[in-house]
Amino acid sequence: MRLKGLSLKDAMETLKVNGNGNGNGKNKKNKENGGKTIPLSDNEDVQRLHMALLNNVNVFNVFKNKYGISIDTATDYRIGYDDVAKAYAIPILQKDGLFNVKRHKKFQASGAETVLYPTSAIEEAKVITEGEFKALLLNQLGIPAVSGTGGAGTWKNEWSECFRGKDVIVAYDMDKAGKEGTLKVAKALSGIAASIKTIVWDMHLPNKDVTDYFVSLNKTRKDFLEMMTNAVDIVIESKPEFNQTSLPFCFWEEEAGNTPKLKINTSNLILQLEKDGFKKLRLSARDLQKIVVKIKENLIKEVDLSTIRNYVFTTYLDTLPGRISHSFSKDDLRKKLIDGINTYVELGKLDALPVVTIIFSERQKRYIIFLFQ
Repeated sequence: MRLKGLSLKDAMETLKVNGNGNGNGKNKKNKENGGKTIPLSDNEDVQRLHMALLNNVNVFNVFKNKYGISIDTATDYRIGYDDVAKAYAIPILQKDGLFNVKRHKKFQASGAETVLYPTSAIEEAKVITEGEFKALLLNQLGIPAVSGTGGAGTWKNEWSECFRGKDVIVAYDMDKAGKEGTLKVAKALSGIAASIKTIVWDMHLPNKDVTDYFVSLNKTRKDFLEMMTNAVDIVIESKPEFNQTSLPFCFWEEEAGNTPKLKINTSNLILQLEKDGFKKLRLSARDLQKIVVKIKENLIKEVDLSTIRNYVFTTYLDTLPGRISHSFSKDDLRKKLIDGINTYVELGKLDALPVVTIIFSERQKRYIIFLFQ
C-alpha cells in the first residue's frame, strides 16, 4: 500500500519524527455513539469509509463544492464519509500502521497522535495552514502545504525541524484562534526557519481562510502565489526586561496651573508585578483595575511632591492574585525604607528618590515592595 508520493515504510519513518503521543491532539468523544471514544482503524475500515464517499454522488458533490477537493485528491488521500456521524473522514496514518480516522469537526480516535498532515508534503512544504482539507486543497493546486492535526492552537517542537532553513509562510484563518496560532508557529520557528511570513487576507473575504479564498472567490493558483509573494513578516513582540528609568509604570504629568496628573502604564505595571515575585501572573481586567484605582487613590491622597517622607506610602489590597516571593515583617519593611531614603539623602539625590509602594496581601500575610520613579 502507498500513500500519495510516500510508501508505507517511508510514511512510518516520517511519523517517528512528527508524532509522540504527548496529548496535544485532543480525543473528542463520539456523541453519536453514546459518548464513547472510537479506536484506531485498520486499512479495511479506511477503505469502507472511503467508498462510502465515492459511491454517494450527492454527498461527494456537497463535499467538493464546500471544500474544493477534487475526486482525484479525495482518492489519493482516501477521504471518506461516516454516515452514522454525518461527517467526512480523514485517515491519518499512525506509527503502528493503524489510522486515526478523524471525523471532520467532530471527533477522532482515542490515543491518536497529533502529526503534520499530509505526510507526503512535509519534505517540500513551505506553507503551514490550519486544517487538513485546506492543506489538501493547496497541494491539489501544486502548492506543498501541511497542517497540524490538532488545530490552530497545537504546535509540537519536533515539527519545527521540518522547516529548518526554509522560507515559511503561515496561512491560518483570520480569526482569534488563527492569529494566536500564527504567533505560536512563528515563535516556534524563530531561529530555525530562514524567514517566517503570514498571508494577508483580503478584508472583504467572509471568513478569510484558504478555503474561502479559492471556493467563495474562485481565486486561482496564480492568485495565491501572488499572495505568497506579498506575505508579510510576522512580528514577535519580545517581553522587555523591566527598567525603572525606561519603563516606569507610574508617573506624574505636569500641567500648567493645575495639580500634577497621575498616569499609569498598566503593561509596565504587570511587568513590575512579575519582576517582584508574581510567577506567570494572569490578571483579569477587573483585578488590574483594582490595583490601578488603589495606587491612584493613595498617591493622590498621600503623596506630596515637595516632602521626602510622603514619598513613602502603603497600599493594602487583599485580593491580589498570584504568588508573592518577598516576605517581610513590618519592622523589616520600616528598616528597608529608612535605609533606602537615607542612602538617597546621603548621596544628595533627593530629586531621584523613588516612590515606594507596599502592597500587603491579608490572605497570604505577605508584602511586596514596588520602587518606581
